[in-house]
Amino acid sequence: MGNFMKKSYHSMAGITLLELMLVLAIAGVVIAMSIKYYQQAATNQRIAAGMGVVSSVVAAVESYRLTNAPIVGMVNDSVKPFFPKQEIPISPWDNKVVTIKGGTSGNLYTIDISTTDAGACKVFAEQIEGQQGFGAKCLDKVVTVTVGEAGTAP
Repeated sequence: MGNFMKKSYHSMAGITLLELMLVLAIAGVVIAMSIKYYQQAATNQRIAAGMGVVSSVVAAVESYRLTNAPIVGMVNDSVKPFFPKQEIPISPWDNKVVTIKGGTSGNLYTIDISTTDAGACKVFAEQIEGQQGFGAKCLDKVVTVTVGEAGTAP
């Protein structure tokens, strides 16, 4: 009878504390990697949406320029009728309205798009800077896009 008890004791299935800790460590690594991937994917999606905002503003300003006075002194309300639904686009980061300002001379104008992340602001500005006819800088989590006479939608 003693052998029977000994045999069933050894044949009981179970896991050790070391095995449990190993499984939890692997799960923790997988969760940490997926969170980082999700954050990067969300940032890339917002940058793409920001590029769309820039494109729509450029198209609206070009329509405004072709039908009205020069861009000097232009503000959001001047361009508003040239957007679909007559609404100025909003920032994909914080839902603030994009600011459009005409320059002091010629056909230069700026588009200010606020972000919530300094890293995303820098990447967004770099992507816009790579487009022909555009300049961009990031300051205090706001990307300022400068569009010149040759500005075309990115």
